[in-house]
Amino acid sequence: MIKQINDYFVNKLLDEDFKIIEVREFTVELTIDDKYHFSLWIANGAKYFEVNSNRRSFMHLSFDDTQKQYLHKYFNDIKKGIERDRLLKEKERIESELKNL
Repeated sequence: MIKQINDYFVNKLLDEDFKIIEVREFTVELTIDDKYHFSLWIANGAKYFEVNSNRRSFMHLSFDDTQKQYLHKYFNDIKKGIERDRLLKEKERIESELKNL
């Protein structure tokens, strides 16, 4: 039964069926089915991708190596996209300030 529950939540992640609450430097906070909260550790490489034990999560999840690699890349790509957008906005703000000097 526990494996079936684990597989349910892992498949929700793999199917991108969740809502991201916050992307942080080392973690992603998300909910599945709008009520199950998970904090995922996305730093230090795919080998270390896991449910963050230092944060409140609904349950610990087990991932195989292929799942870890895929999900680690997926969430880090999201993080990079957010950082890219932030930097582009900052660049536009600075360029605007320079034009007004």
